[in-house]
Amino acid sequence: MQSVQVELPSDLLRQVRQEIPSDAALNQVVAEAIQMWLEKRLAEKSKNKRVLDSLRKSRLVMTLAKQQALADAMMRPLHLGEMPNREELESVLGRLKISLSEEIIVMRGQS
Repeated sequence: MQSVQVELPSDLLRQVRQEIPSDAALNQVVAEAIQMWLEKRLAEKSKNKRVLDSLRKSRLVMTLAKQQALADAMMRPLHLGEMPNREELESVLGRLKISLSEEIIVMRGQS
């Protein structure tokens, strides 16, 4: 097992010492608290992922691929100093499953 030094406010440390009689018990309490925190974080991340996946399936949020295609179409001319031609833009926008105007309407919640 590895050790970690933890600094606690003096009031909290006093309360902990009143409740926990030994360093071994304190170590166990800290380990349990960290484990509970990690489990809670994992559950929150899982919930966030499920919500985002659900929003993407309902087309309320752009998928990463759509975001990347749109960003590429917008950023490329900024880096090269030239505007993409119509065919290039239509090609990029054609990869979207729905048209850009429909995507914007859905994102605004106007549908």
